[in-house]
Amino acid sequence: MSGVEGARHEESTVDNVISGAVQGQIVQAGVVHGDVHLHGAVPSARPVPQQLPSEPVVFASREPELARLDRVLRESDDRLTLVVVSGAGGVGKTALALRWMHSVADRFADGQLYIDLGGFSGGEPLEPVDALGQFLRALGVAAERVPVGLAERTAMFRSLTADMSLALLLDNAFAAAQVRPLLPRSPRSAVVVTSRKRLVSLTIDGAVPVSLAPLNGRDSVQLLTGIVGKRRAQEEPESADALARLCGGLPIALSVVAARLRNRPQWSLAKVVTDLHDERRRLSKLSIVDELSVTAVFDASYRRLREPDATLYRLLSWHPGGEFDVELAAATADRPSDEVEDSLDSLVDASLLNETRLHRFHFHDLLRLHARTQVDDEEEAVRERRAARMRMSEWYLDRALVADRVLMPKRWRVGTRYERVADRTDFADEQAALDWFETELDNLMRVLRYVRYHRAHDLAWQLCEAMWGFFLYRKHYRDWISAYENGILSAREDTNPRAEAHLRCHLGFAYLNLNDFDRAAQECTHALELAERTGEDRIIATAASRLGMAERARGRLGSATDCFQRALAIDERTGNRRGEALRRRRLGEMLADAGRFPEAIAELDRARDLLDRLDDGPTEARVLSFLGSTYRRAGRLDDARRVLNDAVARLRAAGMTVYEADALTALGEVAEDAGDLPQAIKLLSRARAIYAKVSDAPQTRQLDDRLDRLRASLA
Repeated sequence: MSGVEGARHEESTVDNVISGAVQGQIVQAGVVHGDVHLHGAVPSARPVPQQLPSEPVVFASREPELARLDRVLRESDDRLTLVVVSGAGGVGKTALALRWMHSVADRFADGQLYIDLGGFSGGEPLEPVDALGQFLRALGVAAERVPVGLAERTAMFRSLTADMSLALLLDNAFAAAQVRPLLPRSPRSAVVVTSRKRLVSLTIDGAVPVSLAPLNGRDSVQLLTGIVGKRRAQEEPESADALARLCGGLPIALSVVAARLRNRPQWSLAKVVTDLHDERRRLSKLSIVDELSVTAVFDASYRRLREPDATLYRLLSWHPGGEFDVELAAATADRPSDEVEDSLDSLVDASLLNETRLHRFHFHDLLRLHARTQVDDEEEAVRERRAARMRMSEWYLDRALVADRVLMPKRWRVGTRYERVADRTDFADEQAALDWFETELDNLMRVLRYVRYHRAHDLAWQLCEAMWGFFLYRKHYRDWISAYENGILSAREDTNPRAEAHLRCHLGFAYLNLNDFDRAAQECTHALELAERTGEDRIIATAASRLGMAERARGRLGSATDCFQRALAIDERTGNRRGEALRRRRLGEMLADAGRFPEAIAELDRARDLLDRLDDGPTEARVLSFLGSTYRRAGRLDDARRVLNDAVARLRAAGMTVYEADALTALGEVAEDAGDLPQAIKLLSRARAIYAKVSDAPQTRQLDDRLDRLRASLA
């Protein structure tokens, strides 16, 4: 065999073998003579990833959120559907996303991609470049063809997905920068991002925010029942409700409780309720060793905070009430408001604090407990906590003092702390001051109890005094009585008989409003005795006048007249013109009761003139109300109608709603006397609606009887 023939024989025996995975066209040939032509592309099989984890077996409600997600998908038109589901750790963001994405999975023909971005998992968040590598490989890109850099991977991912219909769940994101490279270009795709942060900047990319709140009580019980079983939950319905409250509507907490119960069938629900009632141990009880822990979930968010934000988180957890505002937070931290506002935004963004309305914040109960445990040095933490709570208390007191001065600028006061706030202008007018008191009433009552418990008695009774104008105008009787009972005890502990006498006068007035005239007389008599011991003329006059009101109501007109005249004599001697006006008003009422209308009208006119000269508009409006009633009783209906309409307008403008109702009642009586029963019913119904908003207002029941009578007469 020649050398050429041998070479040909060698070529003919070479194996032509393909091994390994190959995509695309394949050509196998021996010796080829001439051209090779290929016609027709052989389609390659594109993988359809199905990466979504299983949807939750037990899922409670969330119908509004699911409906919102459906609506967003439906209205996306020709753009990518992008949703950010945010909320506190353990609130059920991933469960919601999975439930919804499984329900719409058949709309995305090219499959689903899922990745945990590790934003709050304890380690470093997953880099977008690594996430893109996983996505590209899942979509069929060979490992050796996946680019190295972020920009190249992003470009390839967008090109690859441009015409695809994909559903992506980007779970546990830490920042918008982590998410943006992972967004496909296709308008037929949908992306759901879950995060404890709001990721606000993603709205630039068209993201729709869905904020997830804790479950309500009914849905919490439903979730609990789904795990422990219907029989156990139905056997102890009250305990099931209590567990829902103690877990604060957090699915993670409810799941821990339910898992412990399921694994211990001998336990009752009531036993777990007892375990969780102790706030100091509640978080430790909401964990399953090495598996699930509410504390661990919260810790992951806390560790991501900057130090100023972490400090504020700890301090604000000791706020005694519910909601608070930026200024309170600034006082608590002893930092400027603009700095604290940034920290509050960070806490809200991290879902460690809720913003309930503009610049109003509050803690979830379990997060509040968590914040209180984040201390390194217990002794230092105690000092820090006490200082912060005292700053809170003093802030509320000073703000209340400013509001009280706006409501009653001419009123004499016992407390010396008013001098510290004399130049402050926190409120534009009486209405703004009253609105602040309404908003902060619960917090003020809690602060009062706190400072009294910690024996800061001078703060306690001065806070009580500062609330007088608010209680006088808005008549929150239960809080009024509770506040003044505490204030009186603190004034006594502070060995301040002037303050005690002053507060007893105001407590007596609450009982007068409630028609409890015996207790009113008891308080005013005690106040008068204390005031006489201290020689304080102003308090003697006030106590005597209030005692006169109680005596008049009990039918002791002679004693009542003596009390009013004694008070008037003191006011005239000391030059207390406002006090004189108030006493003359009381004497005018007494004279009207006796049928001496011309004298009564003269006294009321003198009281009105004094208050007009003092520029005390709200108190003058009250005198107008009594003057109008006296005109009615004297048969001067036109004068009564004119004066009472003026009183109603002034009292409404001042925000004195209950006194406005008094004037409306008097106007209704004028209409009834004039024979205009429809107008009387209309006016009295308006008055009743106002009284009905005040707890324990006796006028509500009185007007019900009168309206029934008028309607019967009209029929």
